[in-house]
Amino acid sequence: MVASEPESAVGDATSLGDVLAPLIRPAALNGRRARALRPWADPDLPLLEAIARGEYVLNGFRNRDVVPHLFTDPPSPPEERKRITTRITCRLRILRGHGLVRKVPGTHRYQVIAKGRQLIAAVLVANAGSTAKLKQSA
Repeated sequence: MVASEPESAVGDATSLGDVLAPLIRPAALNGRRARALRPWADPDLPLLEAIARGEYVLNGFRNRDVVPHLFTDPPSPPEERKRITTRITCRLRILRGHGLVRKVPGTHRYQVIAKGRQLIAAVLVANAGSTAKLKQSA
């Protein structure tokens, strides 16, 4: 038998518009509406960058693991900490609604699924690109 080659995160010929089309429309999680993602906007892009880090590939990530990547100085008053963790929980629920992450049962951890890795990689590569590089490839 021939071993199949591992599929790369962004290696296929699908256009970026086709890949991101499901993300820019509202989704649903357990019958509740999840807003459309704004992959290049401020609240969503830093979160996608944070959860795409290599340290979270094997064991996943928790809400408290993401906080230092999104906020430079840790909040000290308990009310502010609760407000920040609630905000991140809401954003993680949106990612779950779009099928990018899943909750690990019996834990407080989330895992980025294969589809999520592909979509997040596409967003991050497109965000890092420049118009000069696009002109060269055209």
